[in-house]
Formats: sequence, C-alpha cells, structure tokens
Amino acid sequence: MWVRSPQEAAHYPVIRRLEPGTAAVCGIPLKVADHVVGALRLSFEAPQLFEADDRTFLMALAAQASQALERTALHRAERRARAAAEELASRLERLQAVTGQMAAAAHLEQVV
Repeated sequence: MWVRSPQEAAHYPVIRRLEPGTAAVCGIPLKVADHVVGALRLSFEAPQLFEADDRTFLMALAAQASQALERTALHRAERRARAAAEELASRLERLQAVTGQMAAAAHLEQVV
C-alpha cells in the first residue's frame, strides 16, 4: 500500500484517526512461504513520491525482515525438535538399561 499524500490518506479513515499528522504511509506485507505474517509500515509527516527506487528499497527491506522472521521460526522449531529428541534418547537409554538388567537376571526376583 502506497499512500503518497493527505488527499490519498483521506480514503483510509483509520490512518487519519490513529495518526492525524500523517501525510504519507506505506505498508508492505511480510510473507513467509506465501503466508502473510505481518507488515512493514512506515508513516511520514510530509507527502512522499515513493519513486521506483524507494519502492524497490522498501520491498527489499520487507523481504529481509520476512527472512529474519522465517529464520527465527525455524530456529525455534529446531530447538523444540532437539529437546524432544533428547528426551526420547534419554527414555531409550533408561529402557535399554532396564532391558539389560532383565536379560542378565537369572530369576524374576532379581528384576523386581
């Protein structure tokens, strides 16, 4: 969304209500795997042209922010998966120890 002037901002009453001094706004969706996860939003007190170079830069900035959000989510998922795998490894180790004790026991009383 590229709102370049107060005249264009007038079409968005929520902008006028939340930020009465705003003359221009841009909002660029932050996407991760084709899902919108947020927005990069900038407000200006003076009208802006948002020329091609400006738009290209801001869209690249939004892409970088999207990648950072995705990497953060992947890192969190990896940490959760690692914790779950470590818990399962610990359980397996305990199970192997019990199985070893049972296999070594000559009588049931030795296990209980």
